Amino acid sequence: MSNPHTRGSQEANARLIAAAPDLLEIVRELSQWYSEGTDERSGPFAYGLFGDEEDTTWAERVRNAIAKAEGGAE
Repeated sequence: MSNPHTRGSQEANARLIAAAPDLLEIVRELSQWYSEGTDERSGPFAYGLFGDEEDTTWAERVRNAIAKAEGGAE
């Protein structure tokens, strides 16, 4: 008899793996959009999404996640 919790986890993991390429593509696009928004008229700055400290933390986390997904940084 299989454990229903294990089966649910396996199904969730399978869905995440299937979505991973699309998620990576979207994160890359958002990262590019962010890096192009160097002034208050474009990118995330135009929408007031980030403050100075939050910008650096967010950008680093995105770069690290992309690198990890591509087999780079852990």
